Amino acid sequence: MPRKKGSGKPYRFKKRKVKSGEIYYVMFKAMPGKWISTGTDDPDKAETWAANFEVTVQPSEQMTMKEFTENFFISGKCMWLRRMNAKGKSFTDRHLAKMRGNLENYIWPEFGNLVLSAIRQRDIDDYLIDLKSVRDNTIPLKADAKNKVIITLRHIMREAVAQGLIERDPTEGIVWFKDAEESEREVFTPDELKKLFPASLDDLVGIWGTLEWAAYFMIMGSCGLRPQEVGALTWGKWSRTMHGLAITHKIDPDSKKRVKGTKTGYSKAVALPRRAEELLLLHEATSEKTDPDDLIFTPKEAAGGIQSDTSNKHFKAACKRAGVDRGDRTQYNLRHSFNTYALQILDRKEVQSLMGHRTDAMTNRYDHPTDQQLIERIPQGVCGKIEQLWQ
Repeated sequence: MPRKKGSGKPYRFKKRKVKSGEIYYVMFKAMPGKWISTGTDDPDKAETWAANFEVTVQPSEQMTMKEFTENFFISGKCMWLRRMNAKGKSFTDRHLAKMRGNLENYIWPEFGNLVLSAIRQRDIDDYLIDLKSVRDNTIPLKADAKNKVIITLRHIMREAVAQGLIERDPTEGIVWFKDAEESEREVFTPDELKKLFPASLDDLVGIWGTLEWAAYFMIMGSCGLRPQEVGALTWGKWSRTMHGLAITHKIDPDSKKRVKGTKTGYSKAVALPRRAEELLLLHEATSEKTDPDDLIFTPKEAAGGIQSDTSNKHFKAACKRAGVDRGDRTQYNLRHSFNTYALQILDRKEVQSLMGHRTDAMTNRYDHPTDQQLIERIPQGVCGKIEQLWQ
């Protein structure tokens, strides 16, 4: 093992666990408290690396993660945040608090004392693979939560690149995590949809809590819209004569403001089924603000526009009241359901247009037919034509 402090050398070592085993990190007396990866688990190679290393970098390049991010994501103190705001990118206090939490709970404990230039992509990947929840260190952190840690770290590293502290963002090329145990049922069955959207208006309102929420989710489910798109709808986007909605905006999850452009950057139009339009008419009759620029959906608990996490809480509660075991499915699976069932009766290009997809591949990703549904999609007359091959 490499010689430790007290050996007369101007550095000392410690091992850090990674997926493949353990790697030696070295701390130089000239850079106290700052650990640098030697990139090897071989003690002799680590000793050689440290002996040949010359501490000739500038003080700014010796900055640790914790020193650099001391004020990150804090309004009024964070230079990165000030620059983002100046460019028109705003963040809610809640979102900033979540990123700050990722920094303090997950990034600092592992990388806080490391020099920024010593943090490598492999270090980040190995750390995230076995990362546990800060609330319960026996529970693996979910894929979505790990991805948010990556996003938080990416903001930091890109700022370090912009300030000339590092040459390259080590988060580049990191593959996003995907839940290992995804729900086998990506769509809601027809019976489940009937439970969520019963024919009786009283029953429907009972499931969703209010007429407004019933109309909100009916439009989401029957038009295949994203939650952010439904939340950004204004009364002026609804054509009563053409029975459709123009989808040109979304609610930005990082801001309470509406922003131009959908997720893909393209506008689209969707057709309103009769029942969804009837609910809209009822909701309009009881709404206080119905000017063309007013948001259609403005429940008290969603001031400034409905955010996805707010509507998903209502969705979970509605599933419970309807007796639907949703498993890992969320409100977004209504969009998958629409895509899947629409392909049973519409041309693929028509579905692609309604979904706002730019490619067939994306429409296919949202398609989750059963074996029977796949067989039912065989075009009429194909069996007869195939029969001719064997005559």
